[in-house]
Amino acid sequence: MGLRLARCVAAVATVSALLWSAAGGYAPVKHPLTPTSGAPGPRFYDVRRIQQAPLEVEIAATRRLRVRGRWVCQTELSFPSGRWQGRPVQIAAYLAVPESSDPLPGLLLDWGDIWRATRWALESNVACLALDRPGTGLSSGPADVFSLWYDCVPDPRESWMYHSVVAALRGLTVLQRQEGVDGRRLAIAGSSRGGTMALLVNGLDNRVKLALPTATGGFILDAVRRGGQARVILRDLFGVSSVTPEFAEFARWFDPANYLATQHGTVCLCVAAQDEYFPLPQTRRTYAAIRADKRLCLLPNWAHHGPLPSADPAARLYGSALRRAAIRSLLHGQNDLPAGPTLRLRETAQGLRFEAQVDRVTEARAVRVWLSHDAGLSYQSAPLHRRDGSVFGGGWPDPACALADIFACWVEVRYAQGLALSSQPQRGTDPSCVIH
Repeated sequence: MGLRLARCVAAVATVSALLWSAAGGYAPVKHPLTPTSGAPGPRFYDVRRIQQAPLEVEIAATRRLRVRGRWVCQTELSFPSGRWQGRPVQIAAYLAVPESSDPLPGLLLDWGDIWRATRWALESNVACLALDRPGTGLSSGPADVFSLWYDCVPDPRESWMYHSVVAALRGLTVLQRQEGVDGRRLAIAGSSRGGTMALLVNGLDNRVKLALPTATGGFILDAVRRGGQARVILRDLFGVSSVTPEFAEFARWFDPANYLATQHGTVCLCVAAQDEYFPLPQTRRTYAAIRADKRLCLLPNWAHHGPLPSADPAARLYGSALRRAAIRSLLHGQNDLPAGPTLRLRETAQGLRFEAQVDRVTEARAVRVWLSHDAGLSYQSAPLHRRDGSVFGGGWPDPACALADIFACWVEVRYAQGLALSSQPQRGTDPSCVIH
């Protein structure tokens, strides 16, 4: 048994005294909000104080056990995370740290229990902290319901989303100060509203080296205007299926679009092509606006909550494969995450022709172009073949399909171990990807 694991119980028992001062909980400084406050940023969330303030962690249980042939230290804990409606918020969390002779990277999950944290920790050789979201499980704070998401008037710091972000920022501090964790290698992962949280946190906190958001996106007002599923939520809450003043205020503070220009860590975004909450035009705008190293994985014929009947079963592995490859490359330094592909297309007398630039061509298992000409209701694919160097090319099997018919298209490159990377989706008439 390694020295770090042998000291697991003793380290946990004394963690509050040694790592987090027992000076008490954390309460953010609420700077005044004005109509001219502009886009949210670190000052709104009081990020610097969150990073540096003392944090008292309460240990509920700790154990060491052997899982899949490896010793793991499991800890159930909680920590303070500001106040909601004048009452303190306490976040429950679950920490799994595998045996290691060297410090491990840290990974924060937006939700989960001790066994989900353990599974992710062992799969990626990281220290993993999974949270009970505010108002769920053993965590206090606002309930995780739509009405409290949009509770932004008069103060957006009463919104559930604000408390979700603050809890994650505090969770990163827990990881950073944990014995056996390399605080310079921190990642955050989340899906749906957790994916939104991951983009917001990565846009605020320079400690994040890797963000793994899934099933999320920015420009949420446009998504509603284009008929996104959020219209149904607004109808149920406010009686109208359009952008309401309440939703517009929510978007002002918590739309990921407002945070994309300040992303810190590499962003690996995984989104369903037919996500009813985040339509593909918003995915395209979101990915284009990210000002950081980035990768994209699109799931054709998938919706927000899972596959459609025509989905490729192999796509079930795309999200987890991207996560593992990104962690290996960016947190463990193995440098095995290829660059994303690019796609160009043209219209000829024989039909549509496609040309893709592919990284690490000798490792590529398959290259395909995906295309929809029925307004994004369904996607079909055709293979592309290597032509010269890193260039793959091919045509569309239906010669009658024209550029103007293409609602969206992208190239997908499949690598070993299930990894699939997509180019930024394009419309057929987009001049930036059309070869003249």
